[in-house]
Amino acid sequence: MPRPWSKQPLESLDADQLAALARRREQIVAAAERLMGGRGPAVTMAEVAAEAGLGMSSVYRTFASKNELLDDLAGRRAERWLGIWTEAAASDDARAALVGAMWTFGELEAVDPLADVVRDYVLAHRETFGPVMEAGEAAVRRAHDAGLPRDITHEDVIRAIQVLSALPRSPDGSWRRVMAIYIDGMFAERDEPLPEAAAVRTGPDAEVLADDDAPDGDAPSMHAEHQHAG
Repeated sequence: MPRPWSKQPLESLDADQLAALARRREQIVAAAERLMGGRGPAVTMAEVAAEAGLGMSSVYRTFASKNELLDDLAGRRAERWLGIWTEAAASDDARAALVGAMWTFGELEAVDPLADVVRDYVLAHRETFGPVMEAGEAAVRRAHDAGLPRDITHEDVIRAIQVLSALPRSPDGSWRRVMAIYIDGMFAERDEPLPEAAAVRTGPDAEVLADDDAPDGDAPSMHAEHQHAG
């Protein structure tokens, strides 16, 4: 089933054109992963093009904007996240499933240099990644129904991983100890509610990437790329 963040190829493409477009797409994504993994979203499309060994027009024909490129980077991870949260939400042991999901996300972030960039992008674009957010919220609701005592939300879980995000990439794996302490606190019996959290910005003002290095005039369209793929 297509996800909201997935782009479907135009029916006019033949097999060779689709293969060429897919190769170029992977070439650009790999370059963006390498650059953003070290520097974050400040990387420009010109730098991505140079890293990929492609011209700017080829990059913009494949990804019409930097946010479209990040949609792809985030979407690849979102598919996996959706599976984790969906499995947790369907588990007979909802509390154990929530804890298991948190450990799984911690392990993923331990080896993903784009974890911080992608997480913030997904939170700022809930309308695009709605299925992931809904599955996570369902898993947390079921944990509450099963007796999770604190007023923990799905976003609390995401932000907890964010706070720990510097630790997973440390060589000693110290994040596991901190995660265990956090999880113990989740299940502590307390009468007082947790502090209110500030709302996360969404929409255009929360864009992680801006097209400050786009060529003059409109960027080449995806349709133009489809016509010339091959």
